[in-house]
Amino acid sequence: PLLWEIGHQAWFQEKWVLRHACKKQMIRDDADALWDSIEIPHATRWDLPLPSYQDTSAYLNEVRLRVLEELERGEPGEELEYFIRYTTFHEDMHTEAITYTRQTLGCSQPKLSALGDGEAFKSSGEGAAREECLPGDVEIAGGQFMLGATSDEPFVFDNEKWAHRVTVEPFAIARTAVTQSEFAAFADDRGYHRRELWS
Repeated sequence: PLLWEIGHQAWFQEKWVLRHACKKQMIRDDADALWDSIEIPHATRWDLPLPSYQDTSAYLNEVRLRVLEELERGEPGEELEYFIRYTTFHEDMHTEAITYTRQTLGCSQPKLSALGDGEAFKSSGEGAAREECLPGDVEIAGGQFMLGATSDEPFVFDNEKWAHRVTVEPFAIARTAVTQSEFAAFADDRGYHRRELWS
């Protein structure tokens, strides 16, 4: 799954920035058959003859270099700017998918060169010792708000269209985000198995 996600990100940027906005030729003849998320069902993506990690990374880097070349030509037009923004936000979304897939598969922490051996991301030691929370919930009165994007925003995903009024009933929410320690205590106490905790 991770290999497909990486190739898909490269393909998506190639398709929308290079091929659509810049009218360039395909970099790989098999790209659509491997990474087109509209045409390839989830269940079959992992069985495709995917290139190796090295070849996938090379494709990713080639796409990025060509996009940078297009940007260096001068001020990008409105269409090119839109599709670069679109593919960047799309990559953010897939970065989240890669993160939770790694966690689900039990992969080790990635080593990020800018941070040495990934110490900043470990959930024990100094970072965990600084966990703080304000106990209890805060009551929210409820009411109406506009959910979704408005047409005057410079960029929106299709599933954010369009703003519409939503009514929210009164509710309570924790004053601060749940800490890792609180979550561990909840799980150890079999909170997921206690029916009275779930509406």
